[in-house]
Amino acid sequence: MRKYLSVTLLLAAASLAAPAAASASATVLGTTSSSLGSPALAGDRVVATVFRSANLEQLYSFAPGTPAKRLLTNRTRFEGDFAVLGYGASAQRVAAVRVGEASPGNAQFFSGPPLGPLSQ
Repeated sequence: MRKYLSVTLLLAAASLAAPAAASASATVLGTTSSSLGSPALAGDRVVATVFRSANLEQLYSFAPGTPAKRLLTNRTRFEGDFAVLGYGASAQRVAAVRVGEASPGNAQFFSGPPLGPLSQ
């Protein structure tokens, strides 16, 4: 249910971000082996996470009809560990923070334009 709701929200956000391009070809980020996180609008682009496995989460930026641009990869060393990736976006910037289970006091902050790259 969550995956279908995320896809619906992502498609709705993409059509709001660029109504003229809504009929263009779609960028598929979610599959049966991955799921999407919450989308955030970044001007004419949408930023969202893709959960590829229990220990791999990637942050992407995309616009309808264009290839997705990977901004950040969040990987834990062992299955069962966790590292939280939070993010927000505006038309000019994407900001992300990564906090891991192994070192919760050592948060990593990243920012950059919606097309990337993000830097610490």
